[in-house]
Amino acid sequence: MWFGTKDGLNRFDGYRFKTFNINSKNESSLTRDLIYSLFPGKDGKLWVGSQKGLYQFDGQKERLVPFIDTLADIYGILIDKSNQLWFISSYSVYRYNFEKKYLQAFPADKNFYATSLCELDDGSIWFSTIDGHLQRFDNISQTFKSYNVFVHSPSPSSRWIKKIVADKNGIILIGTTSQGIKKFNYSTADYEDLLTHNANKTAVFVRDILKAQDNEFWFATETGIFILNTETGKFTNVRKKNLDPYSLSDNAIYTLHKDKEGGIWAGSYFGGINYFRKQYSSFQKYFPDYTANSISGSAVREICEDGYGNIWIGTEDAGLNKLNPITGKVTRFESTGASNSIAYSNIHGLLVDKNNLWIGTFEHGLDIMDVRSGNVIKHFANGPGSNDLKSNFIVSLLQTKSGDIYIGCSNSLYKYLPKTSNFELCTEVPFNIFVSSVREDHEGNVWVGTHEGGIYYFNPVTKQKGHFKNEPNNNNSLTTNTINAIFEDSFQQLWFATEGGGLCKLSKDRKLFTRYTTKEGLPSNFVFKVLEDNKQNLWISTSKGLVKLDIIRNATTIYTQAKGLLNDQFNYNSGYKDSNGKLYFGSVRGMITFNPEEFHQTKFVPPIYITGFQVHNRELEVNKDTSVLKRSIVYTDKITLPYDQSSISIDFAALSFTSPEVTEYSYIMKGLDKDWTYIKSNRKVYYTNLEPGTYTFKLKAAANNNIWDKLEKNQL
Repeated sequence: MWFGTKDGLNRFDGYRFKTFNINSKNESSLTRDLIYSLFPGKDGKLWVGSQKGLYQFDGQKERLVPFIDTLADIYGILIDKSNQLWFISSYSVYRYNFEKKYLQAFPADKNFYATSLCELDDGSIWFSTIDGHLQRFDNISQTFKSYNVFVHSPSPSSRWIKKIVADKNGIILIGTTSQGIKKFNYSTADYEDLLTHNANKTAVFVRDILKAQDNEFWFATETGIFILNTETGKFTNVRKKNLDPYSLSDNAIYTLHKDKEGGIWAGSYFGGINYFRKQYSSFQKYFPDYTANSISGSAVREICEDGYGNIWIGTEDAGLNKLNPITGKVTRFESTGASNSIAYSNIHGLLVDKNNLWIGTFEHGLDIMDVRSGNVIKHFANGPGSNDLKSNFIVSLLQTKSGDIYIGCSNSLYKYLPKTSNFELCTEVPFNIFVSSVREDHEGNVWVGTHEGGIYYFNPVTKQKGHFKNEPNNNNSLTTNTINAIFEDSFQQLWFATEGGGLCKLSKDRKLFTRYTTKEGLPSNFVFKVLEDNKQNLWISTSKGLVKLDIIRNATTIYTQAKGLLNDQFNYNSGYKDSNGKLYFGSVRGMITFNPEEFHQTKFVPPIYITGFQVHNRELEVNKDTSVLKRSIVYTDKITLPYDQSSISIDFAALSFTSPEVTEYSYIMKGLDKDWTYIKSNRKVYYTNLEPGTYTFKLKAAANNNIWDKLEKNQL
């Protein structure tokens, strides 16, 4: 990626920036290395418009070469379909013919003051002006035809057009400084105002326009980014949120660009560069940022859905939340001490039973809330009676297909008796054992996960019961006796998330356990929750990220914070699949939700480059080290070093910007190394005191879901 700044041209490989400055002939010049515009030519040349003139970047020599340095303030560069170069210098239009080596000027004082340019599908060249006109160049008459795009709009404070971009069918999108966004239709020679004002009635000030997709345009403005869906005509405004680290860093957006992976870069005035990663944009994040529609707590524990489509979210640090997924509205419920409020802010169990929401708390008993009113209508606490709960720590709740409600507590399992509105102890599970999770399978068996006691199961109808626990000498038993969650998949297999023992699968016949740990590809053996999507893939939350497990192919994909998550540390038994197939997972920093079917899958294979070469810890530079490095290391395939320069180091990068932190590399130095060396985070290798000889350095990378690039980079 290339970035033009006030201090020269910057190249970014996903990890570090390298700056290239303009070497001016006039060293006494006070002009800065201010870059106004960049244009990639089809021949691979990068055109650079600057305050000092028009330059080309020589990649081989890694320097900016003047093309026309007699003109200043170059912006709006374009090479048209007939291979002629157009650019704007100090509001005047210029056209350069490469074959004739002829520069033609269209002075601003004799024509118009130009601000931007574009080319339509028919090859016509268009310009915008400071006085509200579009100018179409007529190649036959060598003149311009003018179109006023303010003529039937309210009189503005300014008619300055900042940017124009061509769409298909003769459409031009127009960005102005005082009247927002316009659309011009060449076939009708007319225009319409699409968006003129912000929500606060101030004028939309547009600086740049990007065609992101066939039906989607992005507009860089002084009030964030506006995204237009051309099919619906609707705009979405993306803005900075002060306490949201995933929002824009600044509202003053100056420039936009889409890369080969579909990611979009936004350059801002105060906030540097922002990057929108399309591949992992499906993760929607909820966390406490103290705005009106944020959830109240960070440690999200319980998630469930009521009959009205609301999602209820119980946290361990800030009470209960109700989320309307359609409107995004969040309603918070906190403990106030009133009889109709929740008993405590630490929620550990949630269950919807018609219009009643059962709420388990940490050491403050059990509440029942009317979901319609939001009021607590009943409260249960431990008591001395034979049918009272014997614990105020309500950990997990289950309603069976027959309607029975089970309550897992810190000391046993209880069944609710609706006729008498009290409880009975379930003797199928030992008393004084911590019940962490309760689940019913397809046959009506109730499965009970415990801490340190393994798994208990029983059938309330047949009275059949049993117990599984770890058998030290049996690899087909549970890995550990502490269970965090239980899940039954579409194939009627049971999955047990364990504390430090990974994931355990119990076969359909309930006889054989299969273990999934870090040895089988999990990022951690601390597993918290298991859900299944509509395509029978399992989604598994852990202490080191989220895992997608294809149980048919036995293939795993790991998602981490680098791939769009809030964080890598999820929370115990926290997850839910709603009626629309959307998955929810709670973590220690909030909640994520996503629909796996909306994930953008990329087949992009990033190119691999050697980006740096050092001898005795000193970077070799082109020209300054002419005897060794005759051109940029990026384009070098052979280096000859003298005997006293035998200690070297090599930098490299695979040019994938989606999540470079998780790109893995493998290298080998033929002639020295016997095997490939695999590295995850380091992108630099060292070789000290190499013996005289010939060596070949080979490199490969794995990006985008750990697909190893088959291409190898030969360097030395």
